[in-house]
Amino acid sequence: MKLCDLSCLYYPHGGGIKTYIDGKRSVYKTRNTPHILIAPNVNNQKKTEKTVDGSLAIYYLPSFKVVFGGTPYFIFRSFKDIRDVINQEKPGVIEIGDKITTLLYKSKIKKLHQALPVKIFAFSHERADNFSQTVLNNKILSRLFARLFIRRFAGAADAIIANSDFTGEEILKFLPKDKVHVLKLGINTADFSREICYDRNLYQKLSENGQKTLLIHVGRLDKDKKTELLVQIARELDEKKYKLIVVGGGGYENEIKAMPAVEFIGYIPHEEVKKYLAVSQLGVLVNNIEPYGLVGLEMMALGLAVLGPNAGGLISFLKKDFAWLLPYDKYAYLEALTEWQNLPAEKKEEISRQARAAAENYTLEKMTDRLIEIYQDHE
Repeated sequence: MKLCDLSCLYYPHGGGIKTYIDGKRSVYKTRNTPHILIAPNVNNQKKTEKTVDGSLAIYYLPSFKVVFGGTPYFIFRSFKDIRDVINQEKPGVIEIGDKITTLLYKSKIKKLHQALPVKIFAFSHERADNFSQTVLNNKILSRLFARLFIRRFAGAADAIIANSDFTGEEILKFLPKDKVHVLKLGINTADFSREICYDRNLYQKLSENGQKTLLIHVGRLDKDKKTELLVQIARELDEKKYKLIVVGGGGYENEIKAMPAVEFIGYIPHEEVKKYLAVSQLGVLVNNIEPYGLVGLEMMALGLAVLGPNAGGLISFLKKDFAWLLPYDKYAYLEALTEWQNLPAEKKEEISRQARAAAENYTLEKMTDRLIEIYQDHE
């Protein structure tokens, strides 16, 4: 069975959706599973380009750029381009990985569905209500916009796949339970070994020869990611004791990079991110409406304790054995940081072991096996 992913969010800074698609495609490649990906062409926005790697192919289609809440998005210019690829490739399953495409092209997706023997799933990687509230300042407009998003999203597919119970909650208002599936996302835990990723020279440089404890945050620094709290925490950190490594970029980056306790890295390739995670002692995650948060799993796989939120999708896998689950408040985070810092070395090592063990429950292979079950079982 040939599989197809379609998402206008697959581009270099696409975040979790790109990581999710790349992860399952890596498993498809080892299993020689035929798979095509339809994504926006962000480098040459008026041209269609194709790449092939074994059983995998990517079609980059013409797109145009829009900005919501300071965040850039790339939208497919024409549904005809999408339809032409699908008619040519004839996949048995299509998974749509964004709500923008279904918002714009729901009726055309339905017509395509009627014309082809194909199952269509829609993957929900974030909640429309939270996205609308953080991007739009008007509560009434954001509520109406979210309902429109979900109605068209749910109406375009045979079933919905959500990345957490938190993400799936709003969809259950529009669809029965048997049409909403929760998929535990995973990572390649073997890639996140300290023996492989640790760079002693990098650690010595960032920690100033071990004098400072290294904290790390990875992700976009935009309003919809609620990183205002990270800015507040960074402002309070004692620069003589701590160095907060910030990987990513966005609307808050100019403010946060000016703080003395911050080492601002910006956007870097994923392979480089691992090195910074490996030299850190503590992960900091603040988004209490995060749909899932793969970077949390990456922190766990490298044995980091985590200061994280007590709500949202991150609590799908963050547990009290190795994480502090905190309210959206800088004082709660700073108090937890002090508590962690004062733990004896033996306790910190125990927490590290528990984090690594918990991460093994969330591998790419387990995720992909479950995804294929959903594809095959849903009629």
